[in-house]
Amino acid sequence: MKKIISLLVVAVMLVLSLASCDMINKLLGKEEAKEPRTTITAEEWEALKDKTNYTIKTVGTSTMVYGEETVTTEMDEVMKSTETAVYEKSVNKQTYQGETDERKEESYSVVEDGVRYLLHERPDENGVIGWVASEYDWEHESIYDGASSDQELTFEDLVYDEEKKAYTYTLEEDGVEGLVELYFEDGNLVKMVMKAEGEADSIKLSATVTVTVSDIGTTKVDVPKYTVDQ
Repeated sequence: MKKIISLLVVAVMLVLSLASCDMINKLLGKEEAKEPRTTITAEEWEALKDKTNYTIKTVGTSTMVYGEETVTTEMDEVMKSTETAVYEKSVNKQTYQGETDERKEESYSVVEDGVRYLLHERPDENGVIGWVASEYDWEHESIYDGASSDQELTFEDLVYDEEKKAYTYTLEEDGVEGLVELYFEDGNLVKMVMKAEGEADSIKLSATVTVTVSDIGTTKVDVPKYTVDQ
């Protein structure tokens, strides 16, 4: 009897040793994590033009050098976009001659009854700060608009970098050249990286900006109560 049990144990161990990890995971109810697809099709690139519901976070630094003077700017921005509202919040720090100036901005853009408004904070006659809406003909920006840097960029203009697992293209304006990297996962844009440098009007410029994209199709904007500016 003991010999039979020993043989069964050996048989089970042999089967387990020969079984693939994938098979074991399925038996245990576990799915092996798959590497995301980093390439896209021309149709997926075109589909970015219709995607206006998303959240992006932008961080970056830029430097301007003119003679012996240097100005450094740091940016940290968040934008949430839906079909009827856009929320933007930014913090920009500029350092010049050892002094740093910080500027913060926050705003909402909304559509109500077919009318487009821009919301900004304003104190009332009692000094209470509230949101006031003024008519402003703002336009929705799709993910494509951001990815293409607001230029007519086709799928054929993109170059896939196998090592970086990203699509790239170049920009050039007024002597400043930039390289843009677009990172995709399963057809969705998840990150953009732009590096630019050059010289224009005797000013040396350099910048690095990173944009992360998330909550595509699920972003929500909680618009505060506001009054319409008459």
